[in-house]
Amino acid sequence: MCLFFSLGLAFERLKAAGAPDAQLITFPGLGHDFKFDAVEWGAFLGEARRDPCPKRVLRLCADPHETRAFWIDVEKTDATIREEFTPQVDAKRWAGMDDGEKRRYVAEAADKKTARLEAEMKAPGDFVVKGEGVRSFRLLLCEEMFDAKEAVKVTWNGRLRIRKLAPSKQTVLLDFVERFDRTFLPVAEVQVP
Repeated sequence: MCLFFSLGLAFERLKAAGAPDAQLITFPGLGHDFKFDAVEWGAFLGEARRDPCPKRVLRLCADPHETRAFWIDVEKTDATIREEFTPQVDAKRWAGMDDGEKRRYVAEAADKKTARLEAEMKAPGDFVVKGEGVRSFRLLLCEEMFDAKEAVKVTWNGRLRIRKLAPSKQTVLLDFVERFDRTFLPVAEVQVP
């Protein structure tokens, strides 16, 4: 039951974050076990496709070295963001919680110590970004994501910022050296603020 609850909570959180394909399938009587043959893995993995440039990206991070997701990168977080912390709870309250309540309490405490950055490309050159616990970030843009002749609009937490960008060979080369991802080659970056 403990493992199932942890998985159940993880899938609840994936759904709440907008993961359209997150699905937990359970089989009665298996408990902590699973069946390898319950899924046709070749077909399942054969149909999986990674979109190197999704229109919407969500990044949750607390580790200052793990801040990038697709085309967004958290550069600086608030002082409240911590990878390691000790949840504070009254001992009597903790003793009265069941295992599920304890897991939810710790997950909620971790959420408060985790930066959240959500970005959406409304149209090429038009981005809406919402963040909590984030002081600055950058958007890495491939050619299809903006028009070099037009200014790029970034609305961050309701405040519009307009930036004129030019493609840069340095941006492409630095990103490729860092990530070795030939499916997504950013040619410009926007730093906010």
